[in-house]
Amino acid sequence: MNTLFYLLLINLLTLLLYKWDKANARRDGRRVPEFVLLLSGFGGGTLAAILAQQLFHHKTKKLSFQFKFWSITMLQLFILALQPPELVQALSAVQS
Repeated sequence: MNTLFYLLLINLLTLLLYKWDKANARRDGRRVPEFVLLLSGFGGGTLAAILAQQLFHHKTKKLSFQFKFWSITMLQLFILALQPPELVQALSAVQS
């Protein structure tokens, strides 16, 4: 699967999960487990999760969730920073 397509798909899914959870939180419906929200971010939907949290004002005040979310985000950034430049160039070439 194309990396760009995957990232677009996981980010769309993440955005929809946050929207669904916020809508159900308002009407006491069935909620999306926090683990699923965190997993969608960990799986590549971090940017959509940040956007969704701001757009829907969702999970922004729950400190335990925010701690886990930002820990995952920092881990992702750390892993990206460790990648050798050759790998990054190779992945960029695959996208072209």
